[in-house]
Amino acid sequence: MGLEHTPRELAVLHLLVGHGWRQHELLEIKARDVRSMERGWIWCYGKEREEFAPILPETAALLLSLIDDLEDDEQVIGSVRGRHERFGSGGLRVMVKRLLAQAGLTGFTGHNMRDTFATLVERKAGDLTVSMALIRDKVPGVASRYVTRDLPSLLENHSPLRQIGGEHSPGLAERREPGPEDEKRGAPGSVEPGNAFLSASGGDGGELNSPSRRDHRSDILQAYSAVYSSPY
Repeated sequence: MGLEHTPRELAVLHLLVGHGWRQHELLEIKARDVRSMERGWIWCYGKEREEFAPILPETAALLLSLIDDLEDDEQVIGSVRGRHERFGSGGLRVMVKRLLAQAGLTGFTGHNMRDTFATLVERKAGDLTVSMALIRDKVPGVASRYVTRDLPSLLENHSPLRQIGGEHSPGLAERREPGPEDEKRGAPGSVEPGNAFLSASGGDGGELNSPSRRDHRSDILQAYSAVYSSPY
Protein backbone atom coordinates (compact mmCIF):
# COMPACT_ATOMS: atom_id res chain seq x y z
CA MET A 1 0.00 0.00 0.00
CA GLY A 2 3.01 2.31 0.42
CA LEU A 3 4.00 2.10 -3.26
CA GLU A 4 3.10 4.71 -5.86
CA HIS A 5 -0.28 3.99 -7.45
CA THR A 6 -2.71 5.81 -9.70
CA PRO A 7 -6.06 6.75 -8.08
CA ARG A 8 -7.68 3.93 -10.04
CA GLU A 9 -5.16 1.35 -8.83
CA LEU A 10 -5.37 2.65 -5.28
CA ALA A 11 -9.17 2.38 -5.32
CA VAL A 12 -8.84 -1.26 -6.41
CA LEU A 13 -6.40 -1.99 -3.59
CA HIS A 14 -8.58 -0.17 -1.06
CA LEU A 15 -11.57 -2.34 -1.90
CA LEU A 16 -9.63 -5.62 -2.10
CA VAL A 17 -7.24 -5.13 0.83
CA GLY A 18 -9.20 -2.76 3.04
CA HIS A 19 -12.76 -3.99 2.50
CA GLY A 20 -12.46 -7.63 1.47
CA TRP A 21 -14.48 -7.18 -1.73
CA ARG A 22 -14.57 -9.77 -4.50
CA GLN A 23 -12.97 -8.75 -7.79
CA HIS A 24 -16.19 -8.96 -9.78
CA GLU A 25 -17.88 -6.66 -7.25
CA LEU A 26 -15.36 -3.92 -8.12
CA LEU A 27 -16.17 -4.27 -11.81
CA GLU A 28 -19.89 -3.76 -11.22
CA ILE A 29 -19.57 -0.38 -9.45
CA LYS A 30 -21.37 2.26 -11.48
CA ALA A 31 -20.98 6.01 -11.19
CA ARG A 32 -24.53 6.26 -9.85
CA ASP A 33 -23.62 3.93 -6.98
CA VAL A 34 -20.77 6.24 -5.98
CA ARG A 35 -22.90 9.37 -6.27
CA SER A 36 -25.61 7.82 -4.10
CA MET A 37 -23.32 6.76 -1.22
CA GLU A 38 -24.88 7.60 2.13
CA ARG A 39 -23.65 7.49 5.73
CA GLY A 40 -20.77 5.10 5.13
CA TRP A 41 -22.67 2.71 2.82
CA ILE A 42 -22.38 1.88 -0.88
CA TRP A 43 -24.52 -0.37 -3.04
CA CYS A 44 -22.70 -3.60 -3.90
CA TYR A 45 -23.50 -6.17 -6.59
CA GLY A 46 -22.58 -9.24 -4.56
CA LYS A 47 -22.08 -12.85 -5.49
CA GLU A 48 -25.52 -13.97 -4.35
CA ARG A 49 -27.42 -10.73 -3.84
CA GLU A 50 -27.37 -6.98 -4.33
CA GLU A 51 -26.84 -5.35 -0.95
CA PHE A 52 -25.39 -2.43 0.96
CA ALA A 53 -21.76 -2.66 2.04
CA PRO A 54 -19.87 -0.39 4.46
CA ILE A 55 -17.18 1.83 2.97
CA LEU A 56 -14.34 3.82 4.54
CA PRO A 57 -14.42 7.61 4.00
CA GLU A 58 -11.00 7.68 2.32
CA THR A 59 -12.14 4.99 -0.12
CA ALA A 60 -15.35 6.89 -0.80
CA ALA A 61 -13.25 9.98 -1.60
CA LEU A 62 -11.10 7.94 -4.00
CA LEU A 63 -14.13 6.62 -5.86
CA LEU A 64 -15.65 10.10 -6.08
CA SER A 65 -12.43 11.35 -7.69
CA LEU A 66 -12.89 8.81 -10.50
CA ILE A 67 -16.41 9.72 -11.62
CA ASP A 68 -16.25 13.40 -12.54
CA ASP A 69 -16.69 12.79 -16.28
CA LEU A 70 -18.71 9.56 -16.09
CA GLU A 71 -22.37 9.06 -16.84
CA ASP A 72 -24.45 7.38 -14.13
CA ASP A 73 -24.49 3.97 -15.82
CA GLU A 74 -20.75 3.88 -16.63
CA GLN A 75 -18.32 1.51 -14.94
CA VAL A 76 -16.08 3.26 -12.38
CA ILE A 77 -13.16 0.80 -12.47
CA GLY A 78 -12.86 1.09 -16.23
CA SER A 79 -10.35 0.23 -18.91
CA VAL A 80 -7.24 2.36 -19.18
CA ARG A 81 -7.78 2.42 -22.94
CA GLY A 82 -11.02 4.32 -22.74
CA ARG A 83 -13.85 5.19 -20.38
CA HIS A 84 -16.48 3.58 -22.59
CA GLU A 85 -14.67 0.26 -22.96
CA ARG A 86 -15.80 -2.14 -20.26
CA PHE A 87 -13.01 -3.44 -18.04
CA GLY A 88 -13.42 -7.21 -17.71
CA SER A 89 -12.41 -9.79 -15.12
CA GLY A 90 -9.36 -10.77 -17.17
CA GLY A 91 -8.08 -7.21 -17.21
CA LEU A 92 -8.62 -6.82 -13.48
CA ARG A 93 -6.75 -10.06 -12.76
CA VAL A 94 -3.80 -8.80 -14.82
CA MET A 95 -3.84 -5.50 -12.93
CA VAL A 96 -3.96 -7.19 -9.52
CA LYS A 97 -1.18 -9.60 -10.49
CA ARG A 98 0.96 -6.65 -11.59
CA LEU A 99 0.29 -4.72 -8.36
CA LEU A 100 1.16 -7.76 -6.26
CA ALA A 101 4.35 -8.33 -8.24
CA GLN A 102 5.38 -4.71 -7.66
CA ALA A 103 5.17 -5.46 -3.93
CA GLY A 104 7.27 -8.60 -4.35
CA LEU A 105 4.31 -10.97 -3.99
CA THR A 106 3.94 -13.79 -6.51
CA GLY A 107 1.62 -16.77 -6.70
CA PHE A 108 -1.31 -14.88 -5.16
CA THR A 109 -4.64 -13.68 -6.55
CA GLY A 110 -7.19 -11.02 -5.68
CA HIS A 111 -9.14 -13.58 -3.70
CA ASN A 112 -6.13 -14.01 -1.41
CA MET A 113 -6.63 -10.36 -0.47
CA ARG A 114 -10.18 -11.19 0.64
CA ASP A 115 -8.81 -14.08 2.70
CA THR A 116 -6.19 -11.79 4.22
CA PHE A 117 -8.79 -9.13 5.04
CA ALA A 118 -10.93 -11.69 6.88
CA THR A 119 -7.91 -13.09 8.73
CA LEU A 120 -6.55 -9.71 9.87
CA VAL A 121 -9.97 -8.47 10.97
CA GLU A 122 -10.59 -11.66 12.95
CA ARG A 123 -7.20 -11.36 14.65
CA LYS A 124 -7.79 -7.74 15.65
CA ALA A 125 -11.45 -8.10 16.63
CA GLY A 126 -11.06 -11.52 18.25
CA ASP A 127 -14.47 -12.33 16.83
CA LEU A 128 -15.02 -14.39 13.69
CA THR A 129 -18.55 -13.06 13.32
CA VAL A 130 -17.24 -9.50 12.84
CA SER A 131 -14.99 -10.69 10.04
CA MET A 132 -17.77 -12.67 8.39
CA ALA A 133 -20.20 -9.75 8.64
CA LEU A 134 -17.76 -7.32 7.02
CA ILE A 135 -17.14 -9.60 4.04
CA ARG A 136 -20.92 -9.99 3.81
CA ASP A 137 -20.87 -13.74 4.26
CA LYS A 138 -23.23 -15.87 6.29
CA VAL A 139 -22.12 -16.11 9.90
CA PRO A 140 -22.12 -19.71 11.18
CA GLY A 141 -23.85 -20.32 14.48
CA VAL A 142 -25.36 -16.84 14.82
CA ALA A 143 -29.02 -15.94 14.36
CA SER A 144 -28.53 -12.70 12.46
CA ARG A 145 -31.94 -11.28 13.35
CA TYR A 146 -30.88 -11.02 16.99
CA VAL A 147 -27.58 -9.23 16.32
CA THR A 148 -27.36 -5.54 15.47
CA ARG A 149 -24.04 -4.16 14.27
CA ASP A 150 -22.84 -0.78 13.06
CA LEU A 151 -20.78 -2.15 10.17
CA PRO A 152 -19.31 1.19 9.00
CA SER A 153 -17.86 1.73 12.50
CA LEU A 154 -16.59 -1.85 12.68
CA LEU A 155 -14.90 -1.41 9.30
CA GLU A 156 -13.21 1.81 10.47
CA ASN A 157 -12.00 0.07 13.63
CA HIS A 158 -10.79 -3.19 12.08
CA SER A 159 -10.01 -2.69 8.36
CA PRO A 160 -6.43 -3.63 7.41
CA LEU A 161 -6.13 -0.13 5.95
CA ARG A 162 -6.58 1.25 9.46
CA GLN A 163 -4.25 -1.36 10.92
CA ILE A 164 -1.58 -0.24 8.44
CA GLY A 165 -2.15 3.49 8.88
CA GLY A 166 -2.50 3.40 12.65
CA GLU A 167 -4.83 6.37 12.68
CA HIS A 168 -8.26 7.43 11.54
CA SER A 169 -8.52 9.72 8.57
CA PRO A 170 -11.17 12.47 8.51
CA GLY A 171 -14.47 11.41 7.02
CA LEU A 172 -15.71 12.62 3.67
CA ALA A 173 -18.82 13.83 5.46
CA GLU A 174 -20.03 13.40 8.98
CA ARG A 175 -22.42 10.49 9.42
CA ARG A 176 -25.32 11.89 11.37
CA GLU A 177 -27.28 9.89 13.90
CA PRO A 178 -30.70 8.68 12.75
CA GLY A 179 -33.41 11.09 13.88
CA PRO A 180 -37.18 10.97 14.38
CA GLU A 181 -37.82 11.52 10.68
CA ASP A 182 -35.75 8.45 9.84
CA GLU A 183 -37.84 6.38 12.25
CA LYS A 184 -41.03 7.58 10.59
CA ARG A 185 -39.81 6.79 7.09
CA GLY A 186 -38.13 3.50 8.01
CA ALA A 187 -39.63 0.06 7.74
CA PRO A 188 -38.14 -1.90 10.66
CA GLY A 189 -40.01 -5.04 9.74
CA SER A 190 -38.53 -5.17 6.25
CA VAL A 191 -34.97 -6.05 7.27
CA GLU A 192 -33.31 -8.21 9.86
CA PRO A 193 -31.00 -6.17 12.10
CA GLY A 194 -28.36 -8.92 12.17
CA ASN A 195 -26.61 -7.37 9.23
CA ALA A 196 -24.37 -10.35 8.44
CA PHE A 197 -25.92 -9.86 5.04
CA LEU A 198 -28.76 -7.84 3.61
CA SER A 199 -30.87 -9.25 0.82
CA ALA A 200 -32.30 -6.64 -1.51
CA SER A 201 -35.19 -8.96 -2.26
CA GLY A 202 -36.04 -9.54 1.40
CA GLY A 203 -34.90 -13.15 1.24
CA ASP A 204 -31.75 -15.03 0.32
CA GLY A 205 -31.26 -13.30 -3.02
CA GLY A 206 -32.98 -12.94 -6.36
CA GLU A 207 -34.23 -9.99 -8.36
CA LEU A 208 -35.28 -6.73 -6.80
CA ASN A 209 -39.00 -6.52 -6.10
CA SER A 210 -39.12 -2.76 -6.50
CA PRO A 211 -39.48 -1.26 -9.99
CA SER A 212 -36.89 1.34 -9.00
CA ARG A 213 -33.62 0.16 -7.47
CA ARG A 214 -32.85 3.68 -6.21
CA ASP A 215 -36.16 3.78 -4.35
CA HIS A 216 -35.54 0.31 -2.94
CA ARG A 217 -32.11 1.29 -1.68
CA SER A 218 -33.58 4.35 -0.02
CA ASP A 219 -36.14 2.15 1.74
CA ILE A 220 -33.38 -0.12 3.04
CA LEU A 221 -31.32 2.82 4.30
CA GLN A 222 -34.35 4.17 6.11
CA ALA A 223 -34.89 0.75 7.64
CA TYR A 224 -31.27 0.72 8.81
CA SER A 225 -31.84 4.10 10.44
CA ALA A 226 -34.82 2.74 12.34
CA VAL A 227 -32.88 -0.34 13.41
CA TYR A 228 -29.89 1.66 14.66
CA SER A 229 -32.12 4.06 16.61
CA SER A 230 -33.84 1.20 18.43
CA PRO A 231 -32.78 0.69 22.09
CA TYR A 232 -32.71 -3.09 21.56
